[in-house]
Amino acid sequence: MFKDVRKLSSSGKILIIPWTSDSHEKEVEYSKVLHDYFSHCGFEEVLFLDKTDPENEIQRKFSEVDTIYLPGGDTEVLYRELKQRTLQDRLFEFPGVIIGNSAGAMGNSTQVSVSLISTFPFITSSMLVTLQKRKML
Repeated sequence: MFKDVRKLSSSGKILIIPWTSDSHEKEVEYSKVLHDYFSHCGFEEVLFLDKTDPENEIQRKFSEVDTIYLPGGDTEVLYRELKQRTLQDRLFEFPGVIIGNSAGAMGNSTQVSVSLISTFPFITSSMLVTLQKRKML
């Protein structure tokens, strides 16, 4: 499937936001696996957001890619980390492809449910209308 996603990417770069665990060791190990996997899928460059990245580095990484991946893991940890760094709006306004797995997919779900909205309270009714207009729901 991700080889097909690579075909949609004109930059050949993917940004991974691996913040789905409180364990730094797990995050490092999982990042190695994800790097190898997406490289194998044909992405020439696999970038990662680090929890210590300053705002200008986050902006640079977002501007270089047209594909973002949100991995599976602990949904609450992912939401907390995105909220602390105020990335919700940036993700919502991202013009490229956003893909996810498990916890990461919840933010990209085509089926909006009460549990999704309670888990990701930054999803507002105006966002839902925008998503519907874009035929994303």
